[in-house]
Formats: sequence, C-alpha cells, structure tokens
Amino acid sequence: PDDYRWETWWYYSQGGPGIFKGDLYFYSVDHDFRELNEKISGNVPIYFMTGEYDFACTPEMTEKTAEKVKGSETIIMEGIGHFPMCENPELYNEYLMPVLEKIQAAEREPARAGAEASG
Repeated sequence: PDDYRWETWWYYSQGGPGIFKGDLYFYSVDHDFRELNEKISGNVPIYFMTGEYDFACTPEMTEKTAEKVKGSETIIMEGIGHFPMCENPELYNEYLMPVLEKIQAAEREPARAGAEASG
C-alpha cells in the first residue's frame, strides 16, 4: 500500500547520506559470517524470509545462505521488499503467521514424544 511505502521511505531517508552503503559494507565485508553457516546445527527450526523485491538481501542471496544451513526453510514473500512489516503489514502477517505456527508445533513435539515414552 502506498501509505506504508511512503512512511518507510521517510524513515529510511532520515539517515545521513551514505548510511545504506555503509550498512551494506558492514554486512558484506566487516562482518561476513557466511563461512560459518555450515556450522549451524539445525537443531531448531530456522526460517529465512525475504521479500521478492528486497535488493539489499535478494531472494537469490537468501537461498544461497539457506542451502548451507541444515534443516532451514526459505520463504520468498511475493510483493514485498526489504521492510515487509512496514511496507504491507497485512501481507507480511500472511507469511509470518504460518511460520510461527510451525515453530509452536515443533516446540510441542518433543514434549509429546516424551510424554508418550513415559506413559
């Protein structure tokens, strides 16, 4: 929705010139932890959610990262960019709520398995 887009633009434009470029340098060069992705155990659910129009962290970048993280799932959110919760909260919730439900269900599984074993 247009109102959300302009509000997000306004917030982001409040930073000084070069802020975004500096952010990208920080995440890409100063603190590039991609080589550590393979060390993530995958013992808990991991979801990578990225917007279809996210040019700071593209869907392709997200998929490459997820390929190296055991048991992770990638969700490409159609019609959304880098700030999904600001750009279109209603659409973002359509993607977020199923993920939260899966996480909640996964939390109950070990407890259920333990109860069955002791019962």
